[in-house]
Amino acid sequence: MKRFVFLIHPREIIDFGRRVGRMIGIGENLGMRIIPKRPSEWLIKHLHGRLGFTVCSYFDVFGKAEGIIIAVLLTGKQMVSLPLPFVRQRILDAVLYAQDHMGVEGIGLGAYTAPLTSAGRWLANHPAVDIWITHGDSYAAILALDGIKKVADLKNLDLKTAKIAIVGAYGLIGEALSETLIKKSELCDRLTLIGRKKERFGRLLRKVGGSLNGTKISDNLFDAREADLIIAATTGETAILKSEHLKRGAIVYDISQPINLQFDVCAERSDITRVDGTYAQINGIKLNFEMGPPKGVTFACLVETIMQTLVGDKHHHVGHIELEHMKRTAEWAQQFGFSHAPLTNFSQPLTSILGEAKERKTKKHPFKEALAALKTLF
Repeated sequence: MKRFVFLIHPREIIDFGRRVGRMIGIGENLGMRIIPKRPSEWLIKHLHGRLGFTVCSYFDVFGKAEGIIIAVLLTGKQMVSLPLPFVRQRILDAVLYAQDHMGVEGIGLGAYTAPLTSAGRWLANHPAVDIWITHGDSYAAILALDGIKKVADLKNLDLKTAKIAIVGAYGLIGEALSETLIKKSELCDRLTLIGRKKERFGRLLRKVGGSLNGTKISDNLFDAREADLIIAATTGETAILKSEHLKRGAIVYDISQPINLQFDVCAERSDITRVDGTYAQINGIKLNFEMGPPKGVTFACLVETIMQTLVGDKHHHVGHIELEHMKRTAEWAQQFGFSHAPLTNFSQPLTSILGEAKERKTKKHPFKEALAALKTLF
């Protein structure tokens, strides 16, 4: 049977507590509560070799392949703050163990394991790595296009005439979406691309032949305030979208991991619609490990790893995303029955959230009714 590995890492140290709780038999929830944070951070930083990663689960894929989820034991904060050679060695240790001791055919890169290996290129070019590597973001990009269409339909938003902004537009997924939307002006013709450094847009300009079809390029995050729909595709350690960057009624399709639009902003601004970006439905596959998305749903990058294994594609898919491979992953998804998951916000069904917001908006307030009645008397 074919085998593959998907690499993840703890987002925060409490995720490490989950794993410890599961290993020692006290349960994930108790593990998160009782494992001390600072000593745990120190501990995982100083682990080496085989101790620097842990096997989280094994799972079956339609009886045709076996998937293995391995967590590199560094938190998201540690990943981006510790020296790059140290972090890369920790990732490489997990890759080589999977290759040499688990008999896997390929590796999919989740969360920061992709950007911190130059979108997988560093691993693919490493002389000790003999198996294929994918960052899985080609399918994420194609799924994002489907996702923004779904939420636009739900909110009765005409994408052709709407103002759309991509935040993180020269990143891996952001660049692929930007290129697609520029070349297919029939999808939208009021596009703003936002990134901190304008000079980083050079590659994108070359790919579209210098023709932006009226697209605006900006290094000012406040330009997102003009957008009806924002695609958040950053890979930074912290969320950058705040309430002041969002117009009333804005839709945010949040691809970013970690997430870009925090819960407190959504709670403060009930007029905003946030969507968990690039979640894929995986009916018939049980991952046997909780990574955040609802049951029967996972990240698109894992699904691309699954599909590449099933079709027997032995090539690396690392570095910048090619539109041809994006199309190929869409064909794979159709072949195996994968699709965009039902829309959610922080893993809660979006339709129920919108329904509750509408109910709160229309619900009569007794004090306001009494005040209105008094005004009619004067």
